[in-house]
Amino acid sequence: MLIETTGLADPGPVAQTFFTAPEVASHYSLDGIVTLVDAKHIDLHLDDAPRAAKQIAFADLLVLNKTDLVSPAELDALGARLHRINAAAKLLPRPPG
Repeated sequence: MLIETTGLADPGPVAQTFFTAPEVASHYSLDGIVTLVDAKHIDLHLDDAPRAAKQIAFADLLVLNKTDLVSPAELDALGARLHRINAAAKLLPRPPG
């Protein structure tokens, strides 16, 4: 099952449901958290939108979209910034550096 939240969702309580709600935990297990990251606009929101950083921090997989709208240098810098927030998450596509 795939659960898609809004862009404003706090991933913590959603993930916690899989561990604390017996009726959910008995039927489902949390396999991973995927966060879609807008490569063109995320830098505008990371400093003033704590939930954006929280979604990145909770992710097992970060999928970059709109990568065609940024330069390779910007993509590389974004990859480094995302890695500082969540070093454990896999990043797709991988920045060129």
